[in-house]
Amino acid sequence: MCLLNSDSPNLPTPLLLQSVAALAEDGDRVVLGPAEDGGYYVVGMKAPHTHLFEDVAWSTNAVAEQTRQRARDLGLPLVELNTWYDVDDAATVSPRHPHHTRC
Repeated sequence: MCLLNSDSPNLPTPLLLQSVAALAEDGDRVVLGPAEDGGYYVVGMKAPHTHLFEDVAWSTNAVAEQTRQRARDLGLPLVELNTWYDVDDAATVSPRHPHHTRC
């Protein structure tokens, strides 16, 4: 299962393919695609691990790090993808934002 954010409009397909490939390998793990602002654009897992989402300071720059710590607490291997951005304000939605050319 992969959970995707709704505010990375030009998330590159190869990042999603990397998520799927990592989850297809044998053994349990967590896949995390960190966002530049400290959150994440994707989190994937092979089995339900609700502890990953407990006591997280949502909508802060600590979300990805707290998720990493939860994975460590559970003894789950963590596959971390390249960092991407998400749209949080006018600057990141602007066509002049540097990521708009990275599609």
